[in-house]
Amino acid sequence: MANKIAQDIGENAEYIKEIITNNIELKKIELLEKSSHILSTLIILLCMITISFFITLLTIALAIIFLAKYYMTYPAAILVVIGVFILLGTIIYLVKDQIITRPITNYINSIILK
Repeated sequence: MANKIAQDIGENAEYIKEIITNNIELKKIELLEKSSHILSTLIILLCMITISFFITLLTIALAIIFLAKYYMTYPAAILVVIGVFILLGTIIYLVKDQIITRPITNYINSIILK
């Protein structure tokens, strides 16, 4: 009788140990999945930023060329473009929490808490 109880306790301890090991492995897999999703999102974001940067450069060059023909001088065209960028930079700085910080924080939280 005592051997049977000891054997049952030993079997139950092995089952519990196996369940805990399986849970640990499952958490590792979930962590790997979430981190790979975050990494892939960052890579895609980097590619999009690079492409946007080159498109912006070309747009600036075209705007300067167009404005230089309009104002008949390149320095005036460059000053107008700089003024536009200062205005855009100021607007973005003033609303950075609403359009940058909060959406990024919400997106990262949704990935992590998924």
